[in-house]
Amino acid sequence: MIRTIPAILAVFLLTACGTPKIPAPDPTPLSDIDESVELKSRWSSNDARVSSRKEQAFLSLRPSLESGLLIATSPEGEVFAFNSNSGSTVWKTELSQNISAGTGAGDGIVVVVSDTGTAYGLDIRDGAKLWEYQLGELVFSPPLIYGNQVVLRTIDGNLIVLSAVSGEFLWDAIYDQPEFLEFGSAAPVGYQNVVIFGNALGRVIATDLTSGFEAWSVFLGSERSVGQLRSRESRPVLFQDRLILSDLSRAIVVYDLSTGNVLWESRLDAGRNTDADSNTVYGHSTDGLVLAFNQTNGSPQWQQNALLYRGVDDLALVDGRLVVGDGLSYFHIFDQNSGEIIGRLRARERVASGGFLDSGNSLYVYYRSGHIEAFTLTSAK
Repeated sequence: MIRTIPAILAVFLLTACGTPKIPAPDPTPLSDIDESVELKSRWSSNDARVSSRKEQAFLSLRPSLESGLLIATSPEGEVFAFNSNSGSTVWKTELSQNISAGTGAGDGIVVVVSDTGTAYGLDIRDGAKLWEYQLGELVFSPPLIYGNQVVLRTIDGNLIVLSAVSGEFLWDAIYDQPEFLEFGSAAPVGYQNVVIFGNALGRVIATDLTSGFEAWSVFLGSERSVGQLRSRESRPVLFQDRLILSDLSRAIVVYDLSTGNVLWESRLDAGRNTDADSNTVYGHSTDGLVLAFNQTNGSPQWQQNALLYRGVDDLALVDGRLVVGDGLSYFHIFDQNSGEIIGRLRARERVASGGFLDSGNSLYVYYRSGHIEAFTLTSAK
């Protein structure tokens, strides 16, 4: 039986909606800048757009990039593969099922999950359906395809693992935690022979892909707030042998994946979006301060306050520059070394949660309406 959203969560949401709000500070006005780089629109598509405001409020169907394709799905069950360079449609498959999670792609397949808990495996070459499997669980996070296995994270933070070739059930891992606290969309990540994810009780867990047994885990929370729940619902960033994410206590945390040890924490209010290059970890505060830290020891490198109180919807490194989408529908391009804003573009609308995908000098944007747009980062004329 498919579980519905727990009643306690519904009560919490209704209560929160009726709570008086403290007025937020006014967004920082945009100042003039000297633009040396710009984002140029290369192609766009409305095919994956949502059909109603109700669906828009609850879904963030993050696309995926694989084998020269951008693969996206509409809430109504249409799966599209676009040529990532030209935007032309390579194939389209109709599943006639409402979709609950973004796409996962790799090892020659695409995996999507319906809101009835059915996982579908499609051939990445032409979209033909290869298999389907009834999970019996709700899934909101994009599937991970890794090591010829499909890793699915359920609404309550458990793992279900299928064969990427046949869709056959391989193993599952059940973790004891309050179900209503999980309800998130962050995907697990693969590293060597383990899959790594975080849960709502503050544990970051590495599970062996072959056996399904726990390889290591780390629990945080004792230093700053004993017993505090620390969610790992940020989008994980894997860079070489390090895992970078932020948590409910709003710290950016960097893990050594070979041991599971914490290398450093930022110890400030941090939002859920991070990225990294060989020298630096980039993130933002909850009030819109854009931040850069030394990747080795976490020492601050720069901070930029030009986006204070504007909100940050997502950020990504594109061809060595940091692109940030703010909550007022602007894209800002930062010099990665100095933090200076060196380019800006008014976007068509706000970016969806986890709506940035980057490859080389290209940025692919998934908007809240489901509209998709591809940009190229170039020198300004």
